[in-house]
Amino acid sequence: MAGRNDLTIYDRNANEWDDADSRTFRSLHSVGTSRLDRLRAWLSKDDWGIVADIGSGGGILASRIATHAGHVYAFDRSQASLDRLAQRSIPSVTCVRADATCLPISSGFVDIALLADIIEHVEDWPAVLSEAARIVKPGGHVYVSTINRSKRATVLAVHLAEGLGYVPKGTHDPALFVRPEELERVGRENALVLARITGERPRVMQTLMRRRLVLQSSSSTAVSYCALFRKAERAA
Repeated sequence: MAGRNDLTIYDRNANEWDDADSRTFRSLHSVGTSRLDRLRAWLSKDDWGIVADIGSGGGILASRIATHAGHVYAFDRSQASLDRLAQRSIPSVTCVRADATCLPISSGFVDIALLADIIEHVEDWPAVLSEAARIVKPGGHVYVSTINRSKRATVLAVHLAEGLGYVPKGTHDPALFVRPEELERVGRENALVLARITGERPRVMQTLMRRRLVLQSSSSTAVSYCALFRKAERAA
């Protein structure tokens, strides 16, 4: 039986990253569309510049964002996943193998740092958020999408989603899920001001019909949520 938070899933199935109907990644492709729609709604055209997609995997989000941003740096620990993204030869995407807690990029270099569906997979997620804050320039943004540490989220994101095959078994460990108030507190400690937050929930009928997670906005953050932070300007 697969363990929880099995990070070998991404290496083992790296050749499937481009397949929107892959059993491994079909839900991530569906969710990636929601992530891009959210970012386009929350950010203006002037906000897009240099983007760091931290925990990019095979580039489901990075490849979509490449048409909006000046340049995208895709960071991931899985070389096999990055190799798959690099094979697509997207001129405005640079792939870099790196630990999310120690990125090889200068402080204040990027306009937007993306932490899309990553912090619930790392034990020291505050260090990951701190690193994202470090590389973003003052006035820039950090985007986070993750899962709340709640009983409801455990039932839906682990028992049902994995049990029904919408995501691979072993994808999540509910002990690593992050409550919104925890995220906001650590953000404040890193000069990040919460600008937006919204909950998410599955669109049940579409999820069942399409055999992959289909999300919609929700007033409740009890299951999963997206947050946008703005990095404070330097003191005068």
